[in-house]
Amino acid sequence: MDEPLILERELTTFRPPAGEIESVKILQREDCTWYLKLGISWKAGHEHVVCHYDKRKLKSYSSIVSAVRHVCDTYDYNGRIILFPHKGASIK
Repeated sequence: MDEPLILERELTTFRPPAGEIESVKILQREDCTWYLKLGISWKAGHEHVVCHYDKRKLKSYSSIVSAVRHVCDTYDYNGRIILFPHKGASIK
């Protein structure tokens, strides 16, 4: 993945005081897991793929419900969420 990455801690513990999540996309991979791509105000211009709290390893979710709940509850996001299911994969 050649997209910009962001550690989860930058979205929670080390998030700037005025930092806002501007957009959320949840994408499905071929293996039917889901991952997040966020637009954030303090690193504008690119969407960032969310990694684990302390590792540059893709944070993935086994179900779409888990991904949505994490975005809303952990990141305190209440805006539009765009879903991108993988063609031919089942949606869980």
